[in-house]
Amino acid sequence: MNVSESLTALSFPIGQVYAQDSDNGAICLFSTFIPNDIITVDSMGYVFLTRSLDYEQDSQYDVAIRVSDGELESVHPGQIIINVIDENDHNPVFTQPVFHGRFPENSSPGTLFIDVLASDMDTSPMNGNIDRYEIQEAGLPFYIQNIPDGSAIISNSRSMDYETNRRDYVLHVHAFDSGGLRSLFPAQVIITLQDVDDCGPRFSRAEYHASVKENNPISVFVISLLASDCDISVPFRGIQYKVANGQGLVHIDPTSGQVTAAKSYDFESDQSTTIIEVQAFDRDGGEIYGVVSKYWMLPNRINGLPFRLNSSSGELFLTRALDYENGDTGFDITVVAIDGGSYLATATVSISILNENDEEPYFLTEEEHNISIPEETFPFSIHGLPDNVLFHVKAYDSDLLEDGYLYYNLSTYEIFSIDSSGYLYLTVPLDYEEKDQHQVTVSVGDGVFVARTTISIQVLVGNINDHPPVFHSCLDGCCET
Repeated sequence: MNVSESLTALSFPIGQVYAQDSDNGAICLFSTFIPNDIITVDSMGYVFLTRSLDYEQDSQYDVAIRVSDGELESVHPGQIIINVIDENDHNPVFTQPVFHGRFPENSSPGTLFIDVLASDMDTSPMNGNIDRYEIQEAGLPFYIQNIPDGSAIISNSRSMDYETNRRDYVLHVHAFDSGGLRSLFPAQVIITLQDVDDCGPRFSRAEYHASVKENNPISVFVISLLASDCDISVPFRGIQYKVANGQGLVHIDPTSGQVTAAKSYDFESDQSTTIIEVQAFDRDGGEIYGVVSKYWMLPNRINGLPFRLNSSSGELFLTRALDYENGDTGFDITVVAIDGGSYLATATVSISILNENDEEPYFLTEEEHNISIPEETFPFSIHGLPDNVLFHVKAYDSDLLEDGYLYYNLSTYEIFSIDSSGYLYLTVPLDYEEKDQHQVTVSVGDGVFVARTTISIQVLVGNINDHPPVFHSCLDGCCET
């Protein structure tokens, strides 16, 4: 009997069993052989559930029953096998109610920075697998990527600036199982945008002008400089000053930017204008951003690919020689990088393999051929070939694309020519009386390699009666004058 786990106890029969007694009019009484809390059988043989079943606890039950006519019992017990049909009666539940994630400002779109995971107590794949995740809020700069293993990754859809954007976001994520049930309670994802030292300090003016009387005391005030930093976080906005090329003329307070004289000036020797360069730089909080500590390729996407990634330097190496002709024309590899903290980034490396001319051409035609044609027949046609074509030479090159193009050459072009397809043409009519046979040699190359063999074609010229007789001399009085 197949019974859904959603069926309630004693609601209606799940089946009926039958028995026979050879005594006329005997009434069969059914009962379970061993007391159980699963089914009960009434006097008519109707089977009822005594409690609800749970597919996740047990997917099959085997119950022995017996039958009696009031006096005698059956010798052999009957058997009822109940197969429990799984129902999608469990909603997905997240492994934790709140997920936290942090990512630096200016992170490239698609940066991976937080994983979410839900599970489902339904055990059958149809109902228990997590099919997808959805972010409840719309319009926020985040999206969720569903992973085949049942988890998901939340990424940013655009780069964000700590100084101008919100710094905290709260997302609510729902999980859906394969049967379409949604999680009753969404997971809360709290995302914090982190400040990065991405704003350099700026002086309030590009140039400052100051004057000092000669014979001044050392450390006399000269001018006060001011620089600012648009970074908001305290570690990044603190300004420090230093003199880059003051030549010992001034001293600057590294914190306040106040410039004082480093010596007593003399008008007669120091009267020329001196340009002093002052630099301002900010202080960070000791955190290092942008330093990648490890690289790796996603393992479920590189099976069989001929590459190895150095996990420290990010350098990609070949593990075998590539062959364009055997299908090594291009590869897409997903690389993940992680910094010293917990931030991840992915990049797709598209590798296009350039075809090299590494195959020699070779002839498909036999090396020697004889052709007979009558003299003075031009144009002419040999069966199966276009007019004026003597022979078709065939060759092949395993290289693909332009590296596989073939170039045919002849030993002589006075009478014959050959095109790029290997068709050998006659360019002028032949004369038996002038030459009764011609030898032509065909070679082939692809621009780099030349075939190791050649084709030798012997053209035999057939004589025809194409000249009238001519007297070589005349007797006196016999020839017309």
